Amino acid sequence: MIIKNTRVGKVKDIEKLKRILIYLISNLETVKYKTELIKLWLILDYRYCKKLNVKENPTTVDYVKYNYGPYSDSFVEALEQLKHDGILLEIGLQFGAGFSLAKDPGKIDIEDSVKVILDSVIKDYGKKPLKELKSFIYDLPEFKNTEFGEVIVIN
Repeated sequence: MIIKNTRVGKVKDIEKLKRILIYLISNLETVKYKTELIKLWLILDYRYCKKLNVKENPTTVDYVKYNYGPYSDSFVEALEQLKHDGILLEIGLQFGAGFSLAKDPGKIDIEDSVKVILDSVIKDYGKKPLKELKSFIYDLPEFKNTEFGEVIVIN
């Protein structure tokens, strides 16, 4: 019997992903659902790769086209680790759980080039509803040209 690895998406540096997550959540004005956070991460990675003309995204995540758009189990893992460490709180919202900071994280070590683009993503998309985030992502050629279950390549 062959057992298939069912893990979806990979991350090269989960600590970097967690720092970006903490920075993102600490700079948003409202509590966001996991689905919204993942979409904001993809927009960050997309903008970063396009602006700097690089292939390695700042979150180091390989996104997979999945049921509700881009996804990676690494996001769930990062959120769970931060909850376990007492940094994040899971908040009950109308349609599921959202995430907020449990305590002040202090100075967050993120590269300036990432911080500048992340700040622009927060400014441009941080208040947008999920429907608009999905619309933006679903219209990206990289997303449209990726088959379900395949890695979304930002080029």
